[in-house]
Amino acid sequence: MPSPDAGQAGHAPPAVGPGSLVVLAIEATNPGSGLPGEVLVARAGVVLSEGVLDPTGRHDDALMPAVAGACAAAGISPRQIGRVVVSTGPGGYTSCRIAVTAAKLIAEASGCGLVGVPTALGVVRRIPHGLSPGATVSVCLAWKRGDAWRQRFAVGEAGGPRELDGGALVPLREVVEGARGDALVIADAELAGMLGEAAAAIGASLPATAAPVFSARAILEASAGLAPVDPAALVPLYPREPEAVSKWRTLKEGPR
Repeated sequence: MPSPDAGQAGHAPPAVGPGSLVVLAIEATNPGSGLPGEVLVARAGVVLSEGVLDPTGRHDDALMPAVAGACAAAGISPRQIGRVVVSTGPGGYTSCRIAVTAAKLIAEASGCGLVGVPTALGVVRRIPHGLSPGATVSVCLAWKRGDAWRQRFAVGEAGGPRELDGGALVPLREVVEGARGDALVIADAELAGMLGEAAAAIGASLPATAAPVFSARAILEASAGLAPVDPAALVPLYPREPEAVSKWRTLKEGPR
């Protein structure tokens, strides 16, 4: 497979050595949050350029132009990208798939490395400051009706947050029960309200809440130490089957 640094004869891009790896980071999994998707280009850990996607637009139309714009602003050719890191979800069904598919195509076309980063690993790196090492945090994403994806972390020292579980789709009541003793629950405003109602219904108290922050810089940070994967093997993390599939099965097989 050709090197990502290989250029056409007479038009080779500047050499990119091991100590100056060019990384493209993509976080575009949660457009329903009202926050724009983000892309950035970094070299040797230094951010060279950043771009945002219109939160009211379609990511399938905006993502690749944002990537091209970030590369141009950084003064690099896409051939110089040595690694793509992408937030894999959970998040919006379509947006997760668009982001992961775009990253896979870039990696396949350029021959660069590809790293998938679960979205919660980025979100937990943007929790409010002031929590003591060892404090536990529940990150809740991709909620729908009566459940949410919940993953718990412990606040770390210099090494960053530590995963306490692999994350799972759980009922809101279980989110509340599992958050007993947590210092913080990360949830958007609507989900935080529903969790408060679930807590009141069982006579429990809900820890402090904070809205999730979806950041390409956080995804870049979270990718440190994660190994590249075969692009064909990377799939988005979405905890539910597509609603269209559920409706089709119900139509054909009847409700379960």
